Amino acid sequence: MAGKIRLDEGQYVKLKQLNLRMLATMDDLKERFAADPEIRDVRMAEAQVSYNMELALMLRPAQLTAMQKSQETMTALGSISQQ
Repeated sequence: MAGKIRLDEGQYVKLKQLNLRMLATMDDLKERFAADPEIRDVRMAEAQVSYNMELALMLRPAQLTAMQKSQETMTALGSISQQ
């Protein structure tokens, strides 16, 4: 993703840290709420919203647009492969 949205070095470092925090958060939520999938899913959705907000604050408008287009493409490809 870094190459597609043309991150500068500072943004790259921040994105890497953000991604590592997100992965740790998701792992923690999976472990803590393994017995309650409904709460786990709600908390994971909240974490995703928080991640998206932090990411949006980090990127310039053109980068954000490029990232959203990239995500739409990946989602569309995922939908096609699941059919």
